[in-house]
Amino acid sequence: MFLGFVWISTTLVCNICEAQFLTNADKQVLQDMTAYRVMDSQGLIGVPIMGVEFFTNLPRFLTFQYGFLTSGFTLIRFFLMCISVGVMWGLIQVFIPAAFSAVGSLLRFFR
Repeated sequence: MFLGFVWISTTLVCNICEAQFLTNADKQVLQDMTAYRVMDSQGLIGVPIMGVEFFTNLPRFLTFQYGFLTSGFTLIRFFLMCISVGVMWGLIQVFIPAAFSAVGSLLRFFR
């Protein structure tokens, strides 16, 4: 029974990663998030700049507001949101001290 659960859950996760359940609206949001523009620095080198759409759509992806998770998959969505909260907590625990350290180094540099 456990192996059956593992197989079904990994198949579902693989189908989500392969975007088989995404609607056209979800695909458009994914394209907006991954789109970037290139800033040309006087013909020397092109620097890719991430679009603003990434930051405006980020809460939608952190709360798993996909079209296929809104109807009957509320329990799976809740489980994924718990994982998302754990990942974000871990990232906050790493980046906040790093940001304080960087700001402290900059302040010591300008003294």
